[in-house]
Amino acid sequence: MVFCFDSKDYSQIRNGLTVLNKILPEFPVVLNLAQALEKRILKVKEEEKTVRPDLYALAMGYSAQLNSRRNTFIAEEKFHHVEKKTAENSTSRNSSPVRKDKRADSVKRRTSRSRRRNGEEKMI
Repeated sequence: MVFCFDSKDYSQIRNGLTVLNKILPEFPVVLNLAQALEKRILKVKEEEKTVRPDLYALAMGYSAQLNSRRNTFIAEEKFHHVEKKTAENSTSRNSSPVRKDKRADSVKRRTSRSRRRNGEEKMI
C-alpha cells in the first residue's frame, strides 16, 4: 500500500487513500507501520497541494484520522515476536548444526552402501 503513494499515478494514489480510509478502524495497528504511512501521506500532501486538490483533501482527511488514532498504536515487539539480528541469526538456515549432522549421516550411509556393493564389508 505504501508503494501506491510513491507512484505519480493519480488513480493509484486515490485508490490507496480510499482503501486506507475504509480500513482505518483495523489498520494500521503497529506504530512502525503507522509512522511509515504518515511519512508517505505527508509527502503526498506536499506534492499534491497545488497540483491535485482532491488528492490533497483525501490525504488531509486520512492524516487527521490517523493522528486521532495515534494513542491506539502498539509497539511492534508487543504485536508479534521480533528476532534481534545477530551474527548467529544472519547465517543461512542450511548451515544449521542439525542439518550438517543429517547431511554427514547421509553421506556416510551412501559411502557405506557403495563400499558394500564393491565388495568391501568394512563401514566407516
